[in-house]
Amino acid sequence: MKVYLLSFFILCPMAVLLAQTFSGDSILANERSIDRPITLHARQLRITGGYGLSIISKRFNTEGDAIKLRDEGLSSVRHRFNLDIKYGINDFIQFNAAIAQSSNVLRAQTRYIFPNEPEPVVMQDVLTEYSGLEDLFLGVDVRAPFKTRKIDLAVTLGVNLPLASFEPKQPEHSFEFSNEGGSAMNNFTYRYYYPLGKGITVAQVGGMVKYRTSKWAFSTRVDYQHGLKDGKSFEWQHQLNFNDEFEYRQDPFTYRLPDSYSYFAEIEYQPLPWFDIFLNVSGYMSSNGWTSSLEDLKIALPEQSVTMVSPGFEIIVTPKLWLRERINFSVAGKSYEAPFGFQTSVIYNFFPF
Repeated sequence: MKVYLLSFFILCPMAVLLAQTFSGDSILANERSIDRPITLHARQLRITGGYGLSIISKRFNTEGDAIKLRDEGLSSVRHRFNLDIKYGINDFIQFNAAIAQSSNVLRAQTRYIFPNEPEPVVMQDVLTEYSGLEDLFLGVDVRAPFKTRKIDLAVTLGVNLPLASFEPKQPEHSFEFSNEGGSAMNNFTYRYYYPLGKGITVAQVGGMVKYRTSKWAFSTRVDYQHGLKDGKSFEWQHQLNFNDEFEYRQDPFTYRLPDSYSYFAEIEYQPLPWFDIFLNVSGYMSSNGWTSSLEDLKIALPEQSVTMVSPGFEIIVTPKLWLRERINFSVAGKSYEAPFGFQTSVIYNFFPF
């Protein structure tokens, strides 16, 4: 997280300083949102910083029904910061690098177990934290050299490099015996920590299309992701010893990340040169993943899917600086979270060379 913030605050002032002296910025001054090509102009640099807030109070089960997590005390909030940098090598080829950091703490509902007397009451609390940097994404987008404003077509190639932590941190469980007011109780608190890296290299291939009219634009994108090899990790097992302290053991396992598809379709309306309204539908599907703790036994991961509808708007504050706001609604899915959230993005463009 510190590296991400330091890079962001160093790059942005440098971008502002470098951008003041290049006359090519006039290209941006006359370009509306719907007019933009799906790859950057030659020598254009775009820096996007974003923040997303997701409220996770529902989950889609294997049948596609939305289950309320708050009934089980499992609601949570996810914070996600992202940094995306694009550079136009020429008018038809752009380079892309992206990284993100997110955090989500899940606190399960406290459980009480009442054994037969004289055994003490047992209280259990479980906290699970998912946080850290995500893997670094590097990609190249190549646009077809059509000599028309109406349509853009591009192919994309990318890779997620396994640079982020992916092995779980040792849990920090605790036990305490209390006997207040003559009521004996064993208090167990289980704390688990999971990073967000995938642990293996994931290749990506896809395509993009954008079609325009005088005030409307229609865009779509589809990507396919595939892990290039099986991964190895471990999970923590624990037991309470005679000194009322927890001991831990690592149980290794092998895993295969699911093959996945992500898709995106958007319609834009530009009522004013500086104001754009959009509605997009995006989704994710995955299958064919598995885990194995024994070489001859593979446990299939459930197939997952989610579909989201996101209305929003963009304000062109200056030709170089844009602000995008979006609201995300989960409308369908299987074996997946159903978050409701907001996304704010600040986008800065300039021609450094």
